[in-house]
Amino acid sequence: MSLRINVGCGKSPVPGWSNYDSSFSVKLARRPLHAWCLDKLGRLTDGQREFIAHAKAADIRWANAIVHVPENDKSADVVYSSHMVEHLEKREAFLFFSEAQRMLKSGGIIRIAVPDIRWHVQNYLNDQDADRFITRTKLVRQELDSWFARLSRMINGDR
Repeated sequence: MSLRINVGCGKSPVPGWSNYDSSFSVKLARRPLHAWCLDKLGRLTDGQREFIAHAKAADIRWANAIVHVPENDKSADVVYSSHMVEHLEKREAFLFFSEAQRMLKSGGIIRIAVPDIRWHVQNYLNDQDADRFITRTKLVRQELDSWFARLSRMINGDR
């Protein structure tokens, strides 16, 4: 049987694959008592509760892909990542690709999907809306208006 790994799957795990994500919600899916306590304290959003349930049902596992994905060396036939690499800094991207190479068998396949910048640029040229361009490409972070939102971003990242 082949090992196929989906790194940074978010809410889109692939059935039959080993699916990994670095979301705090994925950690909480494996720690129901912690999730329950945070929920009772009013510290989980509806989206986090939904993702926790989804991650548990879909068997999404937690991994920091720039540090270590818990798979054996040279064990994977395929490593796939969709719309994750563009969120990494250049140094982090190199670390992720090193980790993917570690996991891949000789002759294995790596497939990386990233946003189509040409599509974004063409939309900008058509509508001349710089604000929409910046928002769609996520070139700037959303301003947060509460300490809880800022704390949540520190824990969860830009989800």
